[in-house]
Amino acid sequence: MTEEHKPITITINGQLKEWDSKHITYQQIVELAFPGSTDDYTVTYTHGHKEHQLVPTSDPVKVEDGMEFDVDGTHNS
Repeated sequence: MTEEHKPITITINGQLKEWDSKHITYQQIVELAFPGSTDDYTVTYTHGHKEHQLVPTSDPVKVEDGMEFDVDGTHNS
């Protein structure tokens, strides 16, 4: 029997987004925040009352309903 994964709601830079996978990558978050961008960003997330945690560029993050992601420019010159 295959377990269905219903879409959950996450917030990226203050905008609600539907996500239908159990994990999300750095690249997917950046694409949702800034479609088509090739700039470098710092991506952090919170869930509940936890402190912001950095999203690694190499490993996906387990997604939970209500997670909030912040995507900020690194301001490198």
